[in-house]
This record gives sequence, C-alpha cells and structure tokens, in this order.
Amino acid sequence: MGPAALPRADVRRRPRRRDDVATDREAAEAVIGVVDVCCRRDSERPTHLSILAGVGRPGAAGRHRGQHPGPHRSRHHERDVGFRDVRLVLASASPARLAILRAAGVEPLVEVSDVDEDALLAELGADAEPVDTVTALALAKARSVAARIAATERECVVIGADSMLFLEGELVGKPRDVDAARGRWDQMAGQSAELFTGHALVAVGGGELGREVIGHARTAVTFGVPTTGELEAYLATGEPLAVAGAFTLDGRGGWFVEGVEGDPSNVIGLSLPLTRRLLAEIGIGVDALWARTG
Repeated sequence: MGPAALPRADVRRRPRRRDDVATDREAAEAVIGVVDVCCRRDSERPTHLSILAGVGRPGAAGRHRGQHPGPHRSRHHERDVGFRDVRLVLASASPARLAILRAAGVEPLVEVSDVDEDALLAELGADAEPVDTVTALALAKARSVAARIAATERECVVIGADSMLFLEGELVGKPRDVDAARGRWDQMAGQSAELFTGHALVAVGGGELGREVIGHARTAVTFGVPTTGELEAYLATGEPLAVAGAFTLDGRGGWFVEGVEGDPSNVIGLSLPLTRRLLAEIGIGVDALWARTG
C-alpha cells in the first residue's frame, strides 16, 4: 500500500518529473490496472483491494483521450453496445455537472458512486501524475455505478468525472475548511493554475458491463485578486468549500476569474467536447441522448 493520503477534501499530489513519466500507452494501462483491482465487485458493491497490483501487466493496451491521441478500452470490457436512444447515467452528486448536461439537452439519471476515494488516492501515491489521479477516480466512480445499476438499467452509458486543480506544483481538491479555502485563495490570487478533469464512460448492454473509455481535459485558469472584504464574503457563502480549488466559474467565484484558456465547461466539471468524443468511441452520438430526453 502507498503512503497515507490527506483526506479527499484537501488532497495534494506532486507529479513526477517529466523524465519519470510513463509513455502514453503505459500511463493509460496503469490507470486501468489501478482501477481494475480497486473496483472488483463483491456481489454488487465494489471492494477495495491493492490498486497497484496489475499495473504494467503484459497484454493490456490503450491511451488516454484528451491531451493524448486515442481512447482506451479495458481488456476486461470488450462488449460493444450500440444505441440509437440511450440513457445517460451521471455517477456524480455534483449540481454543476448535472446543470451542464441539462443545459446541453440531456436529462441524466443521477447515481452517486460509493468509491473510497481516500483509499484509492493513498494507493496511487504521492508521485502520481495529475492526469492519472483524476482519470483513475473518474473510472472508479463510473465502474462502481455501472456495476450497481446493470440489473435495472440494462441499456445505458455511465459517465464518471473527477476534477482537481494543479496549483504551484500540487494537485488540490476541495478545501477542508474555511481557513484552508482562505489559504488557497492567498496562493491563487493574481496567479494561473490548471484545472484537470478525468472522464470515464462505461457502457451497459443486456445487463452486462461493456466497453469503457477514459480521457482527461485540462484548462488554464487565471485568477483575479479579490479584496479582503470580497474574499471573506465569498468564504461566508460556503461555496468554495464544495468545489475543487475553492472556486467556481459558474457561481459567485466567477467574479474572481480573469480568464480561461481551453474548454470552460471542463472548469465547471464536465467537458462537453471531450464527452462527445468519448461517446463517439463507443458508437453513440449526442443526438441519441437528446432522443432519450425528448
């Protein structure tokens, strides 16, 4: 088992040096291997095993979709699922992700995963790459929900996502309390950081888990400098405590964002362009999602 992680609410991870990073194929294989053994099912509930076992196993292949070309398919899930009219299942409690999908014409079924994120992060270890961290979490969430609902939602696609902010060499999630959020803003004010969101889709067909694809999106965010009064008022709303990086783009935090470089929907919590590409990899067009809700 890897070193103990800070609680998920304020986890920090420092990436490896570039010359220590595995190839695209190896990185994707590692993420899949990590989650393969972390989320094996015991009846309908995933159990936590050592997620480092199986990393680097021979015969597995694939890539991240996002900054790296090509999607990944797990060797354990090769069953194709074709849809003309598909139910999308959102494996997240995030109101922002739900709002993005609704605004884009999709009314998903919401099923929150029961993944032990702290344990998964601890197994990943302090040297995990930002991309690997958020993608592993996204895939674990999607698999957890897909396994749980396969018996009742026999034809669907489950999407999992996880967002974290890469700031001054550290990967940070939700602040644990107001003091942590205040400290985070002391770091961010007037600076730029990168928001990473891992995405994972798992298809369910005939009550069985089918193909899965993973990817990530990265968006640069430049922050303004709130006054002391503005920051204290913002902290008092409680909003910064509920989101990765202690800020929102689509809420009160948007007043303090000077600009973004890349996909803004990724900052909110779900990249629509990336999600569309991942859906296409399993044979689903966004019009199928519209048909399901219309």
